[in-house]
This record gives sequence, C-alpha cells and structure tokens, in this order.
Amino acid sequence: MFGAIVAWIWRKWKVSSFDLYGYAVAAGFIAGEGLGGVVGAVLQIAGVSGDVLGTTVACPAGYC
Repeated sequence: MFGAIVAWIWRKWKVSSFDLYGYAVAAGFIAGEGLGGVVGAVLQIAGVSGDVLGTTVACPAGYC
C-alpha cells in the first residue's frame, strides 16, 4: 500500500521522471527484497539468524 501511494504521488508530482525511472525503481525494490530473502535464508542455515542470536527488544511482552 505504501509503495502504491508513493508511486501515485510521484506520478502526479513529476510525470516525466516517473515515466523514466518509475518502473526501474520498482524493479530494483523487488530484486532487493529477493536478495534480502536469500541473505536471510543463508543466515538461517548458518545458524546465526535473528531467532537464534537476536533479542526480544521491541517485542510485545518480550515474545516475538
């Protein structure tokens, strides 16, 4: 939802730059999320992920 709102505002505000960069930026975010998932999987397999070495800071009632 947030990305859709940002894209809508960007397109209304600066049509020329949105037409030029909008789809490239969106594709970059999608690729970045995919790479983040791969890194997360590697950390999970290596046994150093957040659920093993992380903390419960900012978790409700200390449980996440």
